[in-house]
Amino acid sequence: MAARGQTAFPERVGLQLKTRSKSWQPVAEELWRFLLYSEFVFDLPCPLPAALADVPCAPDAARPLVEDLCERLRSDRRIDSLYIERAEAIELALALPTVCRELTDLGVRDTFPFEERSFSGRQSRPCKATRSSACARYWSAARFGASP
Repeated sequence: MAARGQTAFPERVGLQLKTRSKSWQPVAEELWRFLLYSEFVFDLPCPLPAALADVPCAPDAARPLVEDLCERLRSDRRIDSLYIERAEAIELALALPTVCRELTDLGVRDTFPFEERSFSGRQSRPCKATRSSACARYWSAARFGASP
């Protein structure tokens, strides 16, 4: 329970757990999906595809917290492989490459690996030099099976 004057983390980011499980694994999976998907949505400069409209996402008020948390997760070398594993699983579960194939601009953050892969084929994307170096390091390393 949160201390007086403090809001519990799920409330601060707008997360309402769907899982009824008391074990850590399903809760962790839902939290990862919620955070990474929210960052992806916040970074999109265009409307979200209709197929993703019902996926839980943080409210705009939580954007700074979500972006900070995701950047910290990407920057923590101790969990490189875990971040990549979670991002790939979420991308697959939500079918993001298929659902987002018509989008011409995916923003500047590479939350999911398909964003980095699609960058090379999109001239409308911002210059790679302006993109997060942590993102580029993760997806480049993952693509070549190396440690970032």
